[in-house]
Amino acid sequence: MLATTLALLLLSTQAAAGTIAWTSPAPPTEASEPVAATEPAIATAPALPDWAMADPYAWERSQCHPSLRGDEAMDACQARVRLQLKAALGDRLPAGLQPSAISNCRQVSNTAGGYDLTCAPEERAMVGRDGPAPEVCDERPRAVPGGGVTFERTCRPANAPAREGLSIRLFGGGD
Repeated sequence: MLATTLALLLLSTQAAAGTIAWTSPAPPTEASEPVAATEPAIATAPALPDWAMADPYAWERSQCHPSLRGDEAMDACQARVRLQLKAALGDRLPAGLQPSAISNCRQVSNTAGGYDLTCAPEERAMVGRDGPAPEVCDERPRAVPGGGVTFERTCRPANAPAREGLSIRLFGGGD
C-alpha cells in the first residue's frame, strides 16, 4: 500500500512539472516592423539550397525521384516543386520549368518538320512482336559410342509443319 501511494505521488509530481503554460505573445516592437516590410518575398519563398538555385532541373529530379515522392503522383510532384522554384527564382526560372495551368502537355513532331503542342494522352504502340516466338521442343535419346546415352533437344517454331519420316527435295524446293 505504501509503495502504491509513493508511485502515485511520484507520477503526479512529474505530470505537474511537465505542464505547459501558455502566454500571450509580446506585442511587436517598432524595430521589427521595417524588417518584415522589406522582406515579404523572402518570407514566402521556400528555403532551397544553393545548388537548387544553380541547377533547378536537378532539384526537380531529386525531389520527384520515386523513392522520395512515395505515393505522390509524378505530375503532382512536378507541379509542387515547380511552384517552389518559381517562388524562389522568380523570372530567373528556365522556361522548361515554368508551372502551367495545363498539365500533361508535350510537343509532338508534325509532318511538316516542326512540333505541335498537344495535351492528349500519349499513345504507346508496341514495336515488333511481344516476345519470343512459341516453340515446340522434343528430347530424344541417342546412343553415344562407348555404350552411353545422351539426350538431344530439338526445337522448331510452333506454327512450322512437323517433318516426320523421309522427305526428298526435288529441284531445290521444299521449305
